[in-house]
Amino acid sequence: DIMEVHADEIPESDWWCAGSPCQGFSVAGARRGLADARSGLLGRWVALVAERRPGGLLLENVPGILISRLADGRLVRDIIENEFKKLGYKIEHRKLNSADYGVPETRKRVIFIGTRTKKPIFYPKLTHSNKFRMNVALEKIEPWVPVKEILLPKDKVDRKFFHTPRMIEGFKKRKASNERNGK
Repeated sequence: DIMEVHADEIPESDWWCAGSPCQGFSVAGARRGLADARSGLLGRWVALVAERRPGGLLLENVPGILISRLADGRLVRDIIENEFKKLGYKIEHRKLNSADYGVPETRKRVIFIGTRTKKPIFYPKLTHSNKFRMNVALEKIEPWVPVKEILLPKDKVDRKFFHTPRMIEGFKKRKASNERNGK
């Protein structure tokens, strides 16, 4: 639990990476807002960084973090970037899509990278594209990887990996219960 960790308990390392809970920033499903306690975990990470000052930072979250605002109207992304700038970090963010790097899923994420050096910040080069472009910038770009290329056909999957009818019924009951209880 990051709320229980003290900075001196964290091993020395050059780079720190975090992926704070996204529910408070997500635009999918029921938006929980910044009042969601999980959104505060990001602030705890900033406090730990302030104490230890690693050489580099990487923070991952959903694209909604770029448009999320506090009650006073300030953008969360501006607060993140300003806090790290105050600590001496040069920080940038980009929205990336996992499918552009060979993952068989279109999952967009915002990546903040911060460094205390004056060197430029580099993001990974695109390896795949949904536009099937080839020889972009003299490099071969592969088409996105469809999920059907990595999954076994259903008849080739061991039955032990399937949900039983009893499990499925339990999922349905839990969903109905959550809906009744406003979850």
